[in-house]
Amino acid sequence: MKHSVPQRPFRFGVMSSSADSAEAWLERIRDIESLGYSTVLTTDHLDDQLAPGPALAAAATGTTTLRIGTMVYGNDFRHPLVTAKEIATLDVLSAGRVEAGIGAGWDAAEYARAGLAFDAAGVRIERMEEAVDIIRLALRGETFSYTGKHYQVTDYVPLPASVQRPGPPLMIGGGGRRLLELAGRKADIVSLNPRLSRGTSAPDGTLASDGTAARTDVKLDWLAEGAGSRLGEIEIAVTIYPMLHGEPDSELARKLAVTMGISLDDLLEMPFALVGSPEQMAQTLLRRRDRWGISYVVINWRQRHAFAPVLEALAGR
Repeated sequence: MKHSVPQRPFRFGVMSSSADSAEAWLERIRDIESLGYSTVLTTDHLDDQLAPGPALAAAATGTTTLRIGTMVYGNDFRHPLVTAKEIATLDVLSAGRVEAGIGAGWDAAEYARAGLAFDAAGVRIERMEEAVDIIRLALRGETFSYTGKHYQVTDYVPLPASVQRPGPPLMIGGGGRRLLELAGRKADIVSLNPRLSRGTSAPDGTLASDGTAARTDVKLDWLAEGAGSRLGEIEIAVTIYPMLHGEPDSELARKLAVTMGISLDDLLEMPFALVGSPEQMAQTLLRRRDRWGISYVVINWRQRHAFAPVLEALAGR
C-alpha cells in the first residue's frame, strides 16, 4: 500500500433488513440504539426484505439518536430523482440522521427476474456516477438542470429539502478499481468490499480470492488514487461477514479457513472477518484502522449483543 490513510474515531453500524412485524422491527431497532450503535443500515433487493424507505422511516420515528442508512440503494431500481426525494424525506423525518449508500447493482439473477437489462459493469458504473451527481444536486435544495449520457433533468425543484447541509453523507461501496476510484472522487463514506462475481448472490465465494489483507492494500491504493487530496475527508467502512467468538486458533476457525480455501493467518488478517475474544477483536480493529483507516465497522444484526463488548471497548477511541 502506497498511501497513508485517515484515522477517524470508531463507530459501528448494524445491518438489518427484515422483520415479521412492525413491533418486532421497532423492538430490534430500539435495542440497537440502546446498545450504542451509530447506525442501522438496510439493503435494497427484490427478495424477502423490507423496502428501505418505509423501514427506515419507521426506524427514524422510533428512535432519537440512531442514524439510518442504506447499504446500498440499487441505482437501476429507481430514477435518481426518486432516490434523492426518498433520502431527503428520510432526512426530514429523522431530523437529519440519514446517510445514504448508492450502488451500481451486481446481481444478474435479480435483474433477470425483474426484466431489467443487466448492462456491462462499465455502463452500470457510468450510470451510477451520473446518478450520484444528480442526487448531490437535488439534496442541495436548489433548482437545477442536468444533461448526461444516461439522465437528463430540466429545471427540477427538489423538495422537500434535506435537513443536513449541503446534504446527507453519501456512501459508495466497491471492490474493483473503477468503482473505488469513483468512490474516492465522489463519496463521503467508502465501504470496502470483496469484488462480487457477476450474478453472485453472496460475498462468501469471493472473500478468499479478493478479501485478503494484500488485496485490501491494493484496494486502498485505488481509493487513494481516485480521492487525491480529499482522502483524509473520507470515512472508510467494512462489513464483517464471518464473525467467530473464541480463540483465533480454534477448531471452528481452522475449519472456516479450510472451507474458504485460505490459511488461518489469512482469515485472521482479512478485514471482512473477525475472530477472537472481545479484547482480541478490539485489538484487531485497532490494527486494521492503523493499516487501512477502517473506522466504520458494520455487523449483522444477529451479532449485535455478542459484539457489544467490542463496541464498549472502542467507544470514543
